[in-house]
Amino acid sequence: MAHLRELDELPKFRQSRANDETTKLVIEGEILGTKALSLGEIGRLPTVKLTEDFECLEGWVVRDVLWEGVPISEIVNENDLKPRTKSLLFCSGDYTTALDLKTSFKRSTILALKKGNKKLDVSEGGPLRLVFEGHDCYESVKSVDRIVACANRGKGTAQRIATGRLEKREGTERRTKTKESR
Repeated sequence: MAHLRELDELPKFRQSRANDETTKLVIEGEILGTKALSLGEIGRLPTVKLTEDFECLEGWVVRDVLWEGVPISEIVNENDLKPRTKSLLFCSGDYTTALDLKTSFKRSTILALKKGNKKLDVSEGGPLRLVFEGHDCYESVKSVDRIVACANRGKGTAQRIATGRLEKREGTERRTKTKESR
């Protein structure tokens, strides 16, 4: 990517999801029994910290973002997965990212609860945001509500949706510039 514009903070997003203790994370698919965990239950699990530069396809970066969250391995027990499981699909409605099991179970693949030592706000992708080392910005699923264990290398929708939004925005900007130059 060409020159990146450095931002001090991640952009805030409007989210319609509530950030309250009644929110449940559902774990389903190729797993022995579906389970649902409350934010309170997830918050009692061991956490780790991860510091990463957050670089976006839109041409900006926020350096050294500090995340704190629960490793996926604390939420999804590998022993509870059916033997044919190949990947985990992290979902927020129809926005999804698929990770192979090796990446999913790294200690640095987390559902973030905090950013910069503060509770992760809904506008920052809370209450649960997928973050992992070396991820592309669109893979950092905001407001994760479901994890699906898949028998195949699941195909997420995140890249298609994110690049589609970017292409639409760039098309709008080109049309605006063309009208202004007339």
